[in-house]
Amino acid sequence: GEPAGGGVRVHACQFQADLKTPYVQHSTFAFDACFHEGVSTEDVYLSSSAELVDHSLNGGVSTLFMYGQTGSGKTHTLTGVEKLTAEHVFSAGAEVTTSFLEVIGNKVLDLLVQGKPEIQLRSDKDAGFAVEGAYEAQTESAEHLSQLMRTAHAKRHTEATGANDTSSR
Repeated sequence: GEPAGGGVRVHACQFQADLKTPYVQHSTFAFDACFHEGVSTEDVYLSSSAELVDHSLNGGVSTLFMYGQTGSGKTHTLTGVEKLTAEHVFSAGAEVTTSFLEVIGNKVLDLLVQGKPEIQLRSDKDAGFAVEGAYEAQTESAEHLSQLMRTAHAKRHTEATGANDTSSR
């Protein structure tokens, strides 16, 4: 299946201030791409990430942001996108240094180091910000990069919700 258009319309049932009078609030959110459950991971990658990887391979900085309801498959899809990204990067002959960080509130944790030590973000006049003290792993292959990401994912902070026993927080 093809990705849906670049937006989502939400119809939320609300109540007036008297808490008795119902109404429907209509909100539209615009995104670069929106995907329904029938879209393959490869289609998500080609539509949302392949161009970002090419931009990074040419010296740019890229970020992929995934948003969705708890239990909707973000982690599953991201895992596949990460694998395809690793394959793309190494097929281009790039040298890869990897850090894997988790931001929780005002803390930044290094997920590639035992014990997840807190590290510091510092302002940098050239780069905007710099990560101070993060472990940087030299990766040798797509499989090695994928293994590092699996290791880091296993250390992410999770918390049970009504929809998912291990939702990332």
